Amino acid sequence: MAKVDQLYLRLLSGIVEQGYWYEDKSREVRCKQLTSLTIDFDIEHEFPLLTTKKLHTKSIVGELIWFLRGLDNLEYLHENNIRIWDKDAANFDKKSGMDVGRNYGVQWRDWSNIQSTKIGYIPSNIDQIKNLIEGLIENPMSRRHIVTAWNPAELDQTALPPCHWSFEVLPRPTFDFEKELNPGLEYVFSLKWHQRSVDTFLGLPYNIASYAILSKIIQELTGYKSLGLIGDLSNVHLYEPHIEKAQVQMKLNPNKYGSPTFKFSENALNLFNLYKDKSVTLDHVFNTLEIEDFIFENYESYPIIKAEMYEPTNNNTDIISD
Repeated sequence: MAKVDQLYLRLLSGIVEQGYWYEDKSREVRCKQLTSLTIDFDIEHEFPLLTTKKLHTKSIVGELIWFLRGLDNLEYLHENNIRIWDKDAANFDKKSGMDVGRNYGVQWRDWSNIQSTKIGYIPSNIDQIKNLIEGLIENPMSRRHIVTAWNPAELDQTALPPCHWSFEVLPRPTFDFEKELNPGLEYVFSLKWHQRSVDTFLGLPYNIASYAILSKIIQELTGYKSLGLIGDLSNVHLYEPHIEKAQVQMKLNPNKYGSPTFKFSENALNLFNLYKDKSVTLDHVFNTLEIEDFIFENYESYPIIKAEMYEPTNNNTDIISD
């Protein structure tokens, strides 16, 4: 039984039955929308990958690696035959169609900063992911384990203002029973991401799985255990042409397939251990990890459900819902 499917189908039903209509003028399409809600998952015991429609795990993993490498060019994605950013890049970069500008990964790894010093203002850059991991290790109970991609000064320098615009890691000390089960485990944590706009049919399943994988990466880099995943969602919508697709999915049995098992390859685990031993840098870890290092065992699902992706350019294309 995949609990993520039960929650997701309830969410689809909630939008269809209780959402309000409005016109998305930038896309020339109507939407049904809920203003805000929170979803949460126990990712210690179940990996939240939908089974009521097939998801393309290679694209989910590849995009996350691309973010963590801090890249702004599509070359890595194209090398792995991942095309989910092609339309946005083409709209943003009229010359080559390969650049997405100051997007998620750039803000995560290379946030622009101006430092005030005695000799004047000096430009510098902030690696938020590096600071996050080091902060978790050095001061686990800090309330500042936050990464943001929402940079107001650079929103016009990116192909797409970030929808999932920030995330935070929320640790707590282990309880006695947890220490008995996991000797040496000092802290556990939940990851909470914040999203200002949610394309529920096409985008949300990707977002859930991506942040679950990121949680597992943080677990391996820090030695803490990842327990929960929380989504703080705003403007949760279905485009009108997606409603018929959603109703097809809502009729499927969410309990037909069990949840897949997620694990890292031996190569990935070795990289994480080398980082914890301070033998390699975080850049080395992310630049060495490959899609094949992320393994989903026993992933079975219903087939893909095709749907159209709507963009502000009104230049749409049919893509599969993976």
